[in-house]
Amino acid sequence: MQQLQKIQGFQQILAPFAGKIAARNIDIGTLVTAGTGNSGTPLFSIVQSDVLRVYVFAPQENAPSIHEGLAAKIILQEYPGQEFDGKVTRTAGALDPQSRTMQVEVQAPNDEGKLYAGMYGQVKFLLADENAPIVVPANTFLFRTEGPQVATIVNENRIHWQNIRVGRDFGDRLEVLDGLKENAKVVMNPTDDLREGIQVQVKPAEKPKPEGSVAQSASSR
Repeated sequence: MQQLQKIQGFQQILAPFAGKIAARNIDIGTLVTAGTGNSGTPLFSIVQSDVLRVYVFAPQENAPSIHEGLAAKIILQEYPGQEFDGKVTRTAGALDPQSRTMQVEVQAPNDEGKLYAGMYGQVKFLLADENAPIVVPANTFLFRTEGPQVATIVNENRIHWQNIRVGRDFGDRLEVLDGLKENAKVVMNPTDDLREGIQVQVKPAEKPKPEGSVAQSASSR
């Protein structure tokens, strides 16, 4: 009788946790045999997505600043203009010798069900950097005979062409290693005929979201 009850127990399959069936690998009438180790065929794939685990590889220069509890933002191209909150739950604590990156696990609440397992996106860590670089919009500087320059607005709203040393290229923004101070005012879309010392009327431009220290930008007319 006990043997019969054990056999009948295989008629019902119980999942180890609550979730949704993402894949079914058998049909009614399929012969299912016992397997050992990795030789068995999975019957179902189950996804639990109320909280998603996101894995990202952080570069070496940022690894020391990433720790458990650090806030992060998850960005997906399917949801433009929207960021999902996350938090670092653990790190590998070591760098991959080939890529020089550290694997980081971020957990993100998914109460609305907008995030799906297997999606690809970007993770932005909210790092506190006291030595954050100066960044300016890419359309604020020109390559001139004197080298890269930006048109700054100084006393009495007058133009001064300032030599700068350019660092990293972030696409729509550029890092300035030398030549500008934080909160300096620069002209957007300057032209070569903008003369040194000319007085301009300043129209404040939309301030970009800071990722480090940002030089203020303005358009002249």
